[in-house]
Amino acid sequence: MPKPSPLRRLTILGLAFGLVLLSCGREVTGPGAAGVRFARGLSFAAIFPPLYQQASGVSGVAFNRVHVVLHRADGTVALDTVVNFPSDSTILTLSLTVQLLASAPASGELLSLNLGYVNAAGDTVFKGGPIAVTAAPYVPGQPAPPPVSVPVAYTGPGASANAVRITPKSLNIFIGDRFTLGAQAVDPDGKAISGTPIIFASL
Repeated sequence: MPKPSPLRRLTILGLAFGLVLLSCGREVTGPGAAGVRFARGLSFAAIFPPLYQQASGVSGVAFNRVHVVLHRADGTVALDTVVNFPSDSTILTLSLTVQLLASAPASGELLSLNLGYVNAAGDTVFKGGPIAVTAAPYVPGQPAPPPVSVPVAYTGPGASANAVRITPKSLNIFIGDRFTLGAQAVDPDGKAISGTPIIFASL
């Protein structure tokens, strides 16, 4: 079976990334740690732009790791980690732990989630968040909370493009003829932005 292209991976991820888990609950980690609470059971589903979900089989956008950051209400960081995302995977399962504040209510602590999808060059090509999530202590017998949807937007090369230059501007052909179009993303000064993924669609 052929290996899916990067954008095919995005299409699959847009539907299946809900299986990415932040494992969270109530734990005692050692002497003197009685009453220390940890969150377990958080999950999120990354929702990629519809255009990328529709463009299955078109290459151009790839990433190999995911940057996950959780902030507390006061702005301090509760979790900041980067997780490798193998190129042959469509689903990534995490096992992360977030310690809850001692002052957090029994219902859980409200956190802010940010996601960043990073490519091999170190560029963050997709960003999601901030999205509010509740990190609640695990209660035996209770189902895990439903996944939180996190819309992500393209932030890689060409994300701030002002226009797309299509060439040629006009073309005379006969029915059944094959032809080639070129496209370049350009900035407000008309300069081409290299590395910008372009997706063609035709009726």
